[in-house]
Amino acid sequence: MFNTFIPHSIKEAISKNPKNTGFKLESVLKYNATMGGVDKVDQTIKPYQSRRKTLKWYKKIFFHLQDLAVFNFFVLCKKFVSPDITYLKYLLKLKSEIFEAHQVTKTRPRRKISQIPNKSRRMEGAHMPQKICKDNDYVKQRKCFFCGLLKQGKVTSFICKQCNVRLCIGSEGNNCFEKFNSLQKLSVRATSPEQEISNSY
Repeated sequence: MFNTFIPHSIKEAISKNPKNTGFKLESVLKYNATMGGVDKVDQTIKPYQSRRKTLKWYKKIFFHLQDLAVFNFFVLCKKFVSPDITYLKYLLKLKSEIFEAHQVTKTRPRRKISQIPNKSRRMEGAHMPQKICKDNDYVKQRKCFFCGLLKQGKVTSFICKQCNVRLCIGSEGNNCFEKFNSLQKLSVRATSPEQEISNSY
């Protein structure tokens, strides 16, 4: 009830029903007489408000005050610049002007190509797979490097002892260990025919 608009006093509030007639604060009577304007503001900004339920309470207050500031500028614009403009058109125009004034060039991040460790030794000598186990004979599995190029996320318990790279040992045509140590040019097809990952070493 505190305000700096009118002095604090108590007046009689006359109602059509004599039982409701009583004394109230002058600020309350002033608010009840002029609250229609507040309702119109809430009605206008409600469909386009920027606050969300997931925000914390102090953030909701900030965005609500921001919406009120935008609405105040809309009232001035409608009175002095464009009387026929609607609130939605004003918001769209304001958004486009903000984007033009603060343009941000977005660049798509390049996919990092996995580097093959010990690539100089990949085609040299005899390579033998080794199964990695812990002291209690529990198999220790890690992601296969060759399958990682396809983002398949397969795991294996075998490692190329000379290259120190985790590789799958599967059936014919699906043997990552054989492909890694025999292909002069690593070229593996992705999930779709038009996608291909190719690296030369």
